[in-house]
Order: sequence, then C-alpha cells, then structure tokens
Amino acid sequence: AFDPEHGAKGGVADIEAEIARYRKYSELLRAQIVDSVTLIHEDISRGYKVLVEGANAALLDIDFGTYPFVTSSNTTIGGVCTGLGVPPQKIDTVIGVVKAYTTRVGH
Repeated sequence: AFDPEHGAKGGVADIEAEIARYRKYSELLRAQIVDSVTLIHEDISRGYKVLVEGANAALLDIDFGTYPFVTSSNTTIGGVCTGLGVPPQKIDTVIGVVKAYTTRVGH
C-alpha cells in the first residue's frame, strides 16, 4: 500500500485515521454521486434530449475490437445501451466521427 500523507510504501500507520480521512472524502463527494441510469431514464421520460459522448474507437471495443488491443468497455453506440441502460428504441440520432488510419501503442 501507499501512504499518501508521507509518500512511503508499506501501508498507513493508523488504519482508523485512514478510515476517518476517507469518511471526510465521502462527505465532500456524496452530493455529486447519483444513480446515473435512473437519472438518464428520468430525463428521457421527461422528453429531455440526452447527449452521450463516447471515447476511443470501434477497434478498441471489448466485443468488436482488435484483441488484445482493446479497452474494457463497449466504445460503439451499443455502449449507450450496455453502459447507461438506455433502450435502443430511445436512441434517435447517432453522429459518428471516423479517421482513416489505426494506431497502436507499442506496435
């Protein structure tokens, strides 16, 4: 383990103090954490437009990518369904951006 207070490896000196420190973080972050699937479903039900941005590319998709050079998630439009729980029939517009080449780190 890493002790961020003293920059030393080997764990923390006082586990109770560490738990108390993380409890403070939870108090700071609690209001910023939501059930995003429910939030998005509620917004769609209200007729709001929801913009979803994906990253990476199809060739990095866990299911359709060029293994072993893939990421751990779905990076295509299907990721909206699998990652956010949005039903496919609720998707009305898809805009794709493509490039004409592929690169791989280390190769």
